[in-house]
Amino acid sequence: MDIGHANIGDIHLQWTEEDNLCLVNAWLNVPIDFVIGNENTARDFWNQVAEEYNSNTADNRRR
Repeated sequence: MDIGHANIGDIHLQWTEEDNLCLVNAWLNVPIDFVIGNENTARDFWNQVAEEYNSNTADNRRR
C-alpha cells in the first residue's frame, strides 16, 4: 500500500484544518466559465476543484 497518496480502499485521511482551508481555496479558485455556463457538469466542476486542491497541498495529503 502506498501511503503517500490516499486511494479509495487504501487508507482514510482525516481532514485537518489546513486541508479544509486548502479545499475552500480550491473551490473559490475554480472559475465559473460563463461560456460553458450550465453545460459544465457537477462532476467536471468537482474534478477541477480536486485538481486545484491537489496542486496546492502536500503529496501525502492529496485526495
